[in-house]
Amino acid sequence: MTLLFILLLSLLLFIFLLFTVASRIDLSYDSARSDMHLTLRWLHPLLRSVIVKEGNGFLLLVYLLKKRVLAKLMKPKQYTKRSGNILKSLKPTEIHVNTQYGFRDPFVTGLACGAVSAVSQLLNVESLHQKPDFLANSDYINLDATAKLNLGRLLMKLI
Repeated sequence: MTLLFILLLSLLLFIFLLFTVASRIDLSYDSARSDMHLTLRWLHPLLRSVIVKEGNGFLLLVYLLKKRVLAKLMKPKQYTKRSGNILKSLKPTEIHVNTQYGFRDPFVTGLACGAVSAVSQLLNVESLHQKPDFLANSDYINLDATAKLNLGRLLMKLI
């Protein structure tokens, strides 16, 4: 009976933490190396999830207490209305974005600079640092972004 009470209390504590402690999301993209990393940390080092671009798909790695518990290759799927609704309902907070980009045509770089500023206003970004390169020899985009996300709210939207 005591074991059942401890398990129930642990489950309630886990659910409480899920709704109160926000997870941290880090996104890093480098077009020159065709490299993308998306990392989600919750109660670090308890849970860490990493999505890495691997060929035509994405590799999902899940770590529990720094031990890998899952490695799964995800194939790209068609965009559906349900996945679009999930993306709209994420509601990340404390978004910080650092961008470096350059295109061979300075006009395109200027358009990108304006577009990034406009999109940042729509997404309620707390800080945006841009470093446009108007004299680039080749096209490139480097993006580093961080945000916080409430996993409890996300799970409720998924259910």
